Amino acid sequence: MKCSGECWWFVCQQQFSREHSPTTGAVEQFGEIERRVGDLSDRYQNVKTSTDEVQSRLRRAHDARQELQSATELLTAWMEEAKVDDTPVTGLDVAALQQALNQTKVVTAESMVQKKMVDRMRAAAETLKSVGIDNDSVVNSISDKFEQIAESAVERCNELQTAIVKSQADRFEDLRQEVMEWLKGKEKEMEQFEPVTVDVELINAQMEQIKV
Repeated sequence: MKCSGECWWFVCQQQFSREHSPTTGAVEQFGEIERRVGDLSDRYQNVKTSTDEVQSRLRRAHDARQELQSATELLTAWMEEAKVDDTPVTGLDVAALQQALNQTKVVTAESMVQKKMVDRMRAAAETLKSVGIDNDSVVNSISDKFEQIAESAVERCNELQTAIVKSQADRFEDLRQEVMEWLKGKEKEMEQFEPVTVDVELINAQMEQIKV
């Protein structure tokens, strides 16, 4: 049986396909390689994500360490200079009390500003604690000393203000007593005056006595 041209072309295509098509084993091997490449890519992404996270935590820890060091140094320097006078207020005049009050108010105002530095110090310590670095002993020591100074300044201000009010009240009472004594003296003098008459000379003399 003779084969036409079209039939012969079909037979040649089938033979070429059998000779050049990939075998089942090659396909499976390629699929395995593809899966391995995918697994390696996923592992790389996971490692990269973990590395980025570690680097970010290290940067935060580095910044927090610098912040903690700066805050502790500034607070320590301020606390060494911030002195709250505890001189007894008894016996001090108003001028001395007012001067002491003004000085203590400066410490109180500064402590309100430094409170923000204490908060920054504590925040930095918490960041360091999250990566396993504990600074509680240093932070607590500085915080306790700061609170003591701030509270002492407030209590001293209250004490001085109370002393000023009391001193002013005492001064007012002294002046009142002086005025009362003066009035009593004048009343006694007026009691000794002769009765008012129509004598012009006597009236003029009494007027002169009142002026004195």
